[in-house]
Amino acid sequence: MNTKFKMTIMALAPLIAGAGVYLLLVSMKTPPPKKSADILRALKAIPLIKKETTPKIIGYATVTPSSNIQISAEVSGKVIYCNPALSNGCSVKKGAILAKIESTDYEIAVDQADALANALIADSERTKRNIQDLDKLLKLVKQDFNLEEKNYNRVKNLFDKKVTSQSEMERARQGMARRNKVMIEMNNTHAKAEFNLRILNARVKDAKAKLKQAKLNLSRTIITAPLSGRVDDCAADKDEYINAGHPICSIKVDVAPELSVSINSRDFATILNIVPDTEIHWFQIPKNMKVTAFWVEAPKKCRWTMSVTRVIRYNPSTDTIAVLIAAKSYSGNNKTPYHLIPGMFCEVVFAAPPIKAFRIPFVALQLGNNVYTIDETGTLHRNHVKPFHVEGDSVLIRSGLPEGENVVAQPLPRGLVAGMKVKAVIEEKSA
Repeated sequence: MNTKFKMTIMALAPLIAGAGVYLLLVSMKTPPPKKSADILRALKAIPLIKKETTPKIIGYATVTPSSNIQISAEVSGKVIYCNPALSNGCSVKKGAILAKIESTDYEIAVDQADALANALIADSERTKRNIQDLDKLLKLVKQDFNLEEKNYNRVKNLFDKKVTSQSEMERARQGMARRNKVMIEMNNTHAKAEFNLRILNARVKDAKAKLKQAKLNLSRTIITAPLSGRVDDCAADKDEYINAGHPICSIKVDVAPELSVSINSRDFATILNIVPDTEIHWFQIPKNMKVTAFWVEAPKKCRWTMSVTRVIRYNPSTDTIAVLIAAKSYSGNNKTPYHLIPGMFCEVVFAAPPIKAFRIPFVALQLGNNVYTIDETGTLHRNHVKPFHVEGDSVLIRSGLPEGENVVAQPLPRGLVAGMKVKAVIEEKSA
């Protein structure tokens, strides 16, 4: 092959290659047109169903004892006995002896007070008998006076008729005066005796009061537990000399413990349907309200049905109401009650009266309290609603949503607006 022929082939090679590519492109099929359904945005959705539901308010609180009694010494003296259970955390029964104080001085005081009271009582009885004797004598003296007075009147009548002498008249007058003097003296003696009796009775009363006080002080040398509970804050030791008012310990009652729970004031008034009650309490608590408290560390074992005791206070800075609740009955799954112990951190659930409402995921509530729904044609709708209650990751809405449609259960993607066609991907959970 000569040189000229080679150069001709090399010049035609690009043209031949280009023609081959063109024929290849021409032989390819035209791509099928895109269907409109393939470009619809898929949105996660839940069917809208309005049904009866029980709104719940959840709060948290720490268990506190229903009673915390401070026990102090009521008399002074040396501590001669301390209960082995007088140690922080130990339990005691009502009536158990916690400590004893040396009682010798108080026994002597009782004996002295008793002796004084008995002596005064004896004086009072003797004075009563003297008054009784004086009553009899006074009666006789009055009889003598009456006779003397009659004799005087008889003599005077005769004297006026000029029958008797002047001397006889004077003797009759002197006799009546003597009898009158004796009666006056007897009355004074009787009055003094009654006055002395009143004084003695007052002294007897005072002596009996002192005897009662002495016996009370003696009884106070034995310090007992006024109720059953757990001992805490122990501050007494054997052989220690203590004064009246010295703290011995405190007893915390674990039975029927209480919890102070803070609730949003709007939830308190609206969701729980609490109304003012100025006659008895701040607020009137519904009788059918169900309250449950459980220890967060063992919610199934340590679960109790509670009762609302009272409203404690309102905090304007946080707009919350503090409600005091007390344990009512055990509702856990343990065979024996798993008690609420002071210091436990618990979750408290208030169940309000049932209402008809939609329950939708909290994520479905879009900006501006808007909720988007998808109708049966796949059209997106915007619904402005007023949330009734936010409960965990869900929201209760009483009205403003079309029942039967599907609610968008995700944040609305950017670019989607009401009126657009979308595809609803239904989840099993219903709203």
